[in-house]
Amino acid sequence: MRLQRVQLLGTDKSEEIAKGWNGLFYAVKNEWITPAEFSGCMDDFFKEVKKTYRNMLTDEDDHLIKLADYYSYPALAVWQTEFMEWVMELHERINSRFDANKNQQKIKQAIDYIQENYDKDLNMAVVSNHISMNYSLFSYLFKEYTGSNFVNYLKGIRMQEAKRLLDETDLRIIEISAKVGYENEKHFMKIFKSVCGVSPSEYRKNAQMQHFPAGGGKKE
Repeated sequence: MRLQRVQLLGTDKSEEIAKGWNGLFYAVKNEWITPAEFSGCMDDFFKEVKKTYRNMLTDEDDHLIKLADYYSYPALAVWQTEFMEWVMELHERINSRFDANKNQQKIKQAIDYIQENYDKDLNMAVVSNHISMNYSLFSYLFKEYTGSNFVNYLKGIRMQEAKRLLDETDLRIIEISAKVGYENEKHFMKIFKSVCGVSPSEYRKNAQMQHFPAGGGKKE
């Protein structure tokens, strides 16, 4: 949840951002979370903002450090007001830099890259670096655009190609494993069975039976 607060900045979810923060302050006021938990949450948020959006922060954000010293304020409500004004202004600033169309084009580039390189040692850091997008922002936007997280999306592409190779070629399982990005054959077989419900060899056997039904020629 803490990371999500950072990831939502710059998206089209302004209401969700405000609702999430107001919910946190409400929990503090009602003592549903301890001061120590609140302090830890805020410290993590400021730290992640500095790391994620360091290229967008300006000298005018110096008061961010002041905001982090919330115990110096006379009341939580006073600090909440100033903080919310700042975080929503930062949100709009990020949004203007990372508009929806630009983000969509970058995610499309990422998808093209994945489809062309799924047979290599691929991970989210490699792809986000390829399109020059922050890792955390990429993770959030990729799932928003595809409806799937990066790991499952890549796995889906690899398994689809593996099924095609099992169905259309005579390549050995170890060869197919390598062609779809898995150096370890046993690891490939385990993932294939978890996704497809049968082992690669069983899948090939079933596919051959469909092409050559018992007692007949090749299926037209």
